[in-house]
Amino acid sequence: ADLHLRLNQPEESVEYLCAIHQRLLQTMQNPRLGPALREAALRQSSKTYVELLNFISDHGEYPRSNLLLKRPVAQSGHGFSTVSGHHPGAH
Repeated sequence: ADLHLRLNQPEESVEYLCAIHQRLLQTMQNPRLGPALREAALRQSSKTYVELLNFISDHGEYPRSNLLLKRPVAQSGHGFSTVSGHHPGAH
């Protein structure tokens, strides 16, 4: 994502950030994965969420970031974590 910003390609950068965040959300909600991996995905998703918010603050909103961050909880993968009991949507 940083490389694309340096190349003045913010849309490519936000695509990477969104894809990473979305994959982490999917990972932490996947009951077939082990608790340690799901907990790690939860912790990392908090960081990618902040990165997305910082990106939007610095570069403005993009369609994919709007879709990912403004979706209802069930659709984005945010939800009640059965691993930790935390609600990951409240980063």
